[in-house]
Amino acid sequence: MNRLASQPVVLLIALAVIWSAVFGLVKVIVETVPPLTAATLRLMLAGVALYAVMRWRDERIEATPRQWVLLTAVGLSGNALPFVLINWGEIVIDSGLTAILIGTVPLFTMVLAHFFGRGERLTPAKIAGIAVGLAGIVILMGPELLGGLGVHVVAELAIVVAAMSYAVSNVLASRLTGLPVLAITTATTLIAGFVSVPFSLVFESPWTIAPSWSALGAIAAIGLVSTALGNLLFFRIVALAGATFFSLCNYIVPVLSVVWGMLFLAEALSWRALTALVLILGGVATTNAALRRGAAAAKS
Repeated sequence: MNRLASQPVVLLIALAVIWSAVFGLVKVIVETVPPLTAATLRLMLAGVALYAVMRWRDERIEATPRQWVLLTAVGLSGNALPFVLINWGEIVIDSGLTAILIGTVPLFTMVLAHFFGRGERLTPAKIAGIAVGLAGIVILMGPELLGGLGVHVVAELAIVVAAMSYAVSNVLASRLTGLPVLAITTATTLIAGFVSVPFSLVFESPWTIAPSWSALGAIAAIGLVSTALGNLLFFRIVALAGATFFSLCNYIVPVLSVVWGMLFLAEALSWRALTALVLILGGVATTNAALRRGAAAAKS
């Protein structure tokens, strides 16, 4: 595989590494910080850091009115709305079930990209690859978790809406052309943060909360690493390989959670986990191959 073809894969794995600890950190945060405030702090911290880097590089956000509309839509659908919904949902449902529900992002993205994306048509190979990957996530997280579906219906629906929102953001981001990645990332993050501030002030009175030091540390980690750096990688991957390819990150993250358990917690690799990993990686490989064939056909 040549360097150009492998770059999106490398970036996708790097992003999955960054995002693999997010669900666990969110659990720590929501113990003492309400969801709207947590999302606002995360976004504003990331936005300020990105803006500082942008100004240090002497860059500016020079966008047309149409681009500002897209930047706003991506900021809200890819940051503000899903962050709040996931934070709120994880107050009552398990992080494993959250991972399964978020695993539907590639399905939603594939359908939306077919109708609204650029050259990302539905094919049997794509459908098969994404279905196999999702089955692998269910096996990895534990099919018994599905038995809990319906216990907290509203929270579960919130996570599904977050997944749909991510899918919308993936497709819209593929239309953001003509702007530097750093400018796009800074604008969308700051927009999401500023929109979140008044809702946090009105509905959660953040000056009354008493966050734990572990929650503050988790917010800092998610804000600077997962959100700031993660969003930079997100826009770069979408620009290189498209929305459907990027959405496969939601399959790689659970794989890495198993790897971290083996490396740092001395957890054994069970047959269930091994089967799940084979399915997930097979699904990712199948979908990626289908995307590359489609891109090659489009060029020819």
